[in-house]
Amino acid sequence: MGTLGKAIYSVGFWIRETGQALDRLGSRLQGNYYFQEQLSRHRTLMNVFDKVPAVDKDAFVAPSASVIGDVQIGAGSSIWYGCVWGGNPARFQRKLTDEEIAFISQSAINYSNLTQVHSAENAKSFDEIEFEKVLRKEIY
Repeated sequence: MGTLGKAIYSVGFWIRETGQALDRLGSRLQGNYYFQEQLSRHRTLMNVFDKVPAVDKDAFVAPSASVIGDVQIGAGSSIWYGCVWGGNPARFQRKLTDEEIAFISQSAINYSNLTQVHSAENAKSFDEIEFEKVLRKEIY
């Protein structure tokens, strides 16, 4: 950095320090009625070595969210406040056994059936729910 660069850096530093000092002075003058907002040095997008997050211009990423590594955020997506979205590379650990594959397949079928039942229950009207309550009381 040459002499001109050092001078510009010094002026910029002086302006920032003056701004912070004025903010502190204003806060003291306001007494108990001031609100002091802390400056956040949080970085929303972070690389992991050569893996850079790719965020579409039509996506929303909250200022306090973290998008880290090999991640692609598409148009219309949103990453909300405080969320951490990481794209760490997965490692292949071992081959699944036939029993594990069967268990995973059966679990997927069970969860699919459960969502259908849940959807049907949520589609009922208030009158249908009340009628079923009456029927349950008669049985017991």
